[in-house]
Amino acid sequence: GGTVYEVSRSLLQQHPDTMMARLASDTWSQSDGVISTNALFIERDGERFRYCLDYMRDGGIVHLPPTVPKAALLQDLEYYGFQHVDESKISMRGSMSMFKTCFKHIDSIKMDLKYFELIEYCICLYQQNAKLEFEIPRINNTGEKDEKHKRLFDTASKLITYERSSEERSSETTINQNQFNSCLERFGLKLKECVRSNTYNGFCSINLDYL
Repeated sequence: GGTVYEVSRSLLQQHPDTMMARLASDTWSQSDGVISTNALFIERDGERFRYCLDYMRDGGIVHLPPTVPKAALLQDLEYYGFQHVDESKISMRGSMSMFKTCFKHIDSIKMDLKYFELIEYCICLYQQNAKLEFEIPRINNTGEKDEKHKRLFDTASKLITYERSSEERSSETTINQNQFNSCLERFGLKLKECVRSNTYNGFCSINLDYL
């Protein structure tokens, strides 16, 4: 597992006091003139390591996307043994592509929150009846509509597979079910079935199962 990077020997030798240079030097020494194919395993964030390489290559100048915290990179640089890091050379990079990345990330968080609200509702019902079968009513227990029940019902409705759905609708339902299952996995659960009653007020019935 992990992310694999190829780093030149000359680049590491430009930073002889770092942990990576020392580890690589030991590996080269042990190879005794033979080109070593051994990889160095470093237990840090693999995605952020690319910005450490930028730091090494560009004289400490790094442009970070909004998705990478500057504090996290500074911690990585300290861990790798870089000293006297000039924080002013590490800046956040803004661009349309980065904006779209952030917007997609925020949109994903909103989606998770929507599903977690539904999961929370199901768990509360489970504590009452110890069953993994839940009914999500269109209206609350007093017979009145409220925003929360509307959100829960709308979220559950998008998990239903209809027999005569269009290809586009079926594809959208599959995506919704996969996202819901991704959230359920954190609780050791999975979606078994979701159906909707034909009555006027109606409800969505969600059946879960253990992983």
